[in-house]
Amino acid sequence: MNLFEATRNHIHHRLLDLGFIHQESVIIIYSLQMVFVTCGVLLRYESNEMIAAVYLGLAASVFAVLNLAERSGWRFAENRRRSGQEKIMAHDMMRKILVVVPRRFLSIGIPLYLLLTVLTIERVPGDFAKLALLVSVLMVLELFFGVGPHSVMRRALVYITAAFVVYLGISYRLEWMEFLEPVNTGFFVLTAIAFVTAVKFSPRRRKIEFNTTATDYLVVLLLMAVLVASKGNLWGNEGIMFVVQMVVLFYGCELLITEKRSRWGGLTITALVTSVILVVRGLFLN
Repeated sequence: MNLFEATRNHIHHRLLDLGFIHQESVIIIYSLQMVFVTCGVLLRYESNEMIAAVYLGLAASVFAVLNLAERSGWRFAENRRRSGQEKIMAHDMMRKILVVVPRRFLSIGIPLYLLLTVLTIERVPGDFAKLALLVSVLMVLELFFGVGPHSVMRRALVYITAAFVVYLGISYRLEWMEFLEPVNTGFFVLTAIAFVTAVKFSPRRRKIEFNTTATDYLVVLLLMAVLVASKGNLWGNEGIMFVVQMVVLFYGCELLITEKRSRWGGLTITALVTSVILVVRGLFLN
């Protein structure tokens, strides 16, 4: 086995030989890397011997599973994968769980998060209120005169509003809200899971319109690994917390925007109401 040349002995090619397609192989490798990184963070205060033992154990497990699959002749055949998914989706209850529930969670959870957060922050700085006023005006113009629900302008306005809410929710959080931090963390973990599930088990139309790559899964896995590894300590670092929450929220918003067919979408209306609340609180109630 050559460690520096792309021979058939490398993990990626061995997964391809087992019947996985390129994207599936890359996602599996990314997932394994996230496991190693997460373990490294969790064990950062342990002894070198413990870290080495865990690393060798995980590495040995990976190659043991590969060897077992190869020796047994197991193959992840395309027809088996398609047949299995068709059987799952044919069951009405599983269809609701894998398609309807994640999408419903995103369509209700994200607007609810925006409104509750903007109503429970300590105060809204004047600069944010003025920017929110501009966003509100542009949002109204976009709703009435925009080219459609998927325009770049509408996406930008929704993203800006979401970024405002995430930043203010972190920087101007009320003291008693710190007790609800596990709930907040749970919301973002569930949002990431709902996004991945909604895209993975979506109807063909949504998969085509919302085209995902292995990098998208890597980003989501990375964010979930950071959330798990933090054990609550991550929230002391407001910069990292802002990035994690914002990326998860942006992915969820993008999926909702992509699916929307009508001009007056629930997320867009919520973004408009949220920006108006920011204006009122920042300019008149401070």
